[in-house]
Amino acid sequence: MRNTAISGAIVVASLAFAAPSFAGMQQDLADCPDPNRPTSAAACTRILASGRLPKSQHHIAYFNRGWAYRQAGDLVRARADFEATLKLNPRYAWAFYSRALIEREENAPDKAIADLERALAIDSDFAAAHAAIGELLEARGDIARARVHYQRSLAAAPKGIDARSAQARARKRLEALDRQVEASATGAQGSANVRVLSATEKGTAASEAVPAPAPGPDCRRFVPAAGFTISVDCPK
Repeated sequence: MRNTAISGAIVVASLAFAAPSFAGMQQDLADCPDPNRPTSAAACTRILASGRLPKSQHHIAYFNRGWAYRQAGDLVRARADFEATLKLNPRYAWAFYSRALIEREENAPDKAIADLERALAIDSDFAAAHAAIGELLEARGDIARARVHYQRSLAAAPKGIDARSAQARARKRLEALDRQVEASATGAQGSANVRVLSATEKGTAASEAVPAPAPGPDCRRFVPAAGFTISVDCPK
């Protein structure tokens, strides 16, 4: 994953203007925003230590360095840099998202979900954050909420870190959940006459069977694996 589209241009513009005669900085400007370069973390460190970076941009250098550490597998240093980013800019949604990825890898889903919710509170159209929280909610069995986040990921404009690959994952999971709905309905009666009920149609708790409404027969079934209540023709 690369984050050059988010912060690389900002760092380069700030430093190139602030230090036009500092030739040695040019390579660091190229290396720091690219976490896949082995020299990225050291380049970001030199930029921070140079004194030439405006303080308003320090959080971006820490963020870039955090991603370099994460790509290198150093999660401890990555977390520290993402937290430094948030101390300097508490509304930097990308840092909450990035810390959540580390928390997910460390098997701390509650913390990851909390950080993703903070990121979405700042940017409600954060496609990658929606996909990531959807995966975590699905893993804990909260399928209905997971579906909502997958759908919102797909509806958002793809921008920034991991957006397109996250949307591809969201689409894949939604398709898998839809197949589970179809399989459950087919298993119930071997019929393709299936529809998902709206919240008002569900009436009682989703996990409870709902009596068929007059005048015609109607069978309803909750599909836990998909987070849906479905309506199908009653078996004869």
